[in-house]
Amino acid sequence: MGHRFRLLLCFFSLWNNWLVVQGFGFPLIRTWTWTNQRPRRQEQEQSGIFSLQASAAAVGTADKQQPSAAASEAIGTVSTSTVTATPATPIRLNKIFKATHSRREADKLVQEGRVTVNGVVSTGCMVTPFQDVVTLDGTIVQGWEGMNGIIINDKNNKNNINNNIDISTEDSYSDSSSDHEQYEYIKYYKPRGIICTTDQRIENNIIHALTTMTTYHPKHRVFPVGRLDKDSSGLILITSDGRLPNASLRSKTKQPKRYQVTVNKAMSESDIQQLRSGIVITTIAQRQHNPKPLTAPTKPCQVERLSRLKVEITLTEGRNRQIRKMMAVLGYQVIALHRVSFGEIQLDPDMKPGDWKQFSAQDMHYVDSILIQQQEQTPDDQ
Repeated sequence: MGHRFRLLLCFFSLWNNWLVVQGFGFPLIRTWTWTNQRPRRQEQEQSGIFSLQASAAAVGTADKQQPSAAASEAIGTVSTSTVTATPATPIRLNKIFKATHSRREADKLVQEGRVTVNGVVSTGCMVTPFQDVVTLDGTIVQGWEGMNGIIINDKNNKNNINNNIDISTEDSYSDSSSDHEQYEYIKYYKPRGIICTTDQRIENNIIHALTTMTTYHPKHRVFPVGRLDKDSSGLILITSDGRLPNASLRSKTKQPKRYQVTVNKAMSESDIQQLRSGIVITTIAQRQHNPKPLTAPTKPCQVERLSRLKVEITLTEGRNRQIRKMMAVLGYQVIALHRVSFGEIQLDPDMKPGDWKQFSAQDMHYVDSILIQQQEQTPDDQ
């Protein structure tokens, strides 16, 4: 009986809140609904996390809420004025790990009980950006909103929260230096033997290599943009900006990648021409729920001979171990595979295996251009 009564009361409260938004309803019940949300808000403030949550009742009446000192410090400013927040749309829990895990891998993390939402082990749910706290193996996952292209925009004055705070998605990207400041971007010369995964349980993972074998100490949760085989070397982009993988690896804005490939015997001109035209190979799409082998020709690509045993290949697609499989079909064995560029970003001539560098101004200009390009392409893709 008690359970049914609570369900009925919850339904009635939601219905009443909708009426309040329309200008009707009972303020007493609206006040009760908002008051019951305060304990959770106070708990978040005590943890140093200022939640920008705004319930339907709060949106309808614009209740004034003054952040605590800890909350103001977390944002980087102190204000005694009303903060109006636009509620963000909840997203699936597995999307929090989209930049570092495939969908199946993220689902497995949840199924194994390694993920908690607001301190409770989750078996799969929706999470609200800038409101819910998510942990993986007891460690708070930070920056997952940015990984999904959700940011807080305050274009007039980033140090003044008196203005309306707009929670927006990657579609509302704006070219500004403030975007650069909230993310990290480096280029890393991956040595052979390093694995492009952020899973700390895997030996020789790229994050462990970066933080223990170099002088790089990230301030945010970072991840590689795309992958490079364990036996391959060369350029890998490392960032905390979740918009970059979406803009550079998917749909119409996929960026070309250039590789230098050394094989075990001299290549004939006819074989080089076949590489340019396309080779039929079999690969497996890693992000499908029920992966099936795909046998299809590769897309036409640029191939330039560098020596008898060495060619340079530029790809715009990224099928699993594509170059190695293309060479195997033609009877060649890859001795060395080295990535020299990702779009317009290149390894500097003075970089050696294991070295890293911050993006240059030219690199950042390129990042801005592909993010804007993706924004322009989005309406056509929908």
